Amino acid sequence: MGRASGHDSGALILLDTNVVVDAQNKASSFYSWSNQLIAEGSSGDGVAINAITLGELCSEARVDSETLEAELHRADIRIIDVPARAAAICGRAYKHYRSAAKLPAFRCLISLSVRTRS
Repeated sequence: MGRASGHDSGALILLDTNVVVDAQNKASSFYSWSNQLIAEGSSGDGVAINAITLGELCSEARVDSETLEAELHRADIRIIDVPARAAAICGRAYKHYRSAAKLPAFRCLISLSVRTRS
């Protein structure tokens, strides 16, 4: 756990909404961690958000949804569609992570491999 699979050239880290929000909020206690994670992911396998995260980001009052996609692109954050067949795999990974870390059902980062900010 902790990194996207290096043997799959299509592997990347799927960012949770809170990671992207924290990376923009200097007052967040997770500001540095989120930016470091995004930078490391961008220089490695890559980072992305899915359509649900994009929708959540666009719903924030302080977000200009007209320029959000360009800002994500400049930050090397891709926007992808996650296939429905991946949902159960991601759910199992997230459930395993939550169980092992004893965390609530929010404030995490999930992909086929799971990374957290705690």
